[in-house]
Amino acid sequence: MKDFLYWWLIVCVIGTGSYITHSMGWLVPLYTNDLTYITFLITVIAGLTTLSLGYKFKVPVRAAAVDVDIEWFVSDVVLTLGMLGTIIGFMIMLEGTFSSIEFNDTDSIRQALSSMSQGLFTALNTTLIGLVSSIILKVQLTVYGKVKGL
Repeated sequence: MKDFLYWWLIVCVIGTGSYITHSMGWLVPLYTNDLTYITFLITVIAGLTTLSLGYKFKVPVRAAAVDVDIEWFVSDVVLTLGMLGTIIGFMIMLEGTFSSIEFNDTDSIRQALSSMSQGLFTALNTTLIGLVSSIILKVQLTVYGKVKGL
């Protein structure tokens, strides 16, 4: 039971951090402004992996599959998805931007900058969510290894 409380403490810290970022108005734009929806995918994968680790924390070592190789792999996958979102965001940012700019027309420049900012937001957003999710999963996995004596 004590092992499970370590995991529960991590989940409570994640929940508190999520609540604070939501209260400050930072959380909703992270998901609504992502054109690729990779942030949703990363969050779902990280959430399911956290639940899997919660189960492994709860069950005694002899009864549980102590193998957490899949969870370590998933912690790298969410990081890779974040980097993939970065590349896709930069592609969105640069797609047709410079061909439609007329330097004499300020409205076309504003429109180009607006479309560039959407792609840049997607790129940086997916990177941020991927990095944070990977860190959260790796912290849980490290604590799991220490608690279970692996």
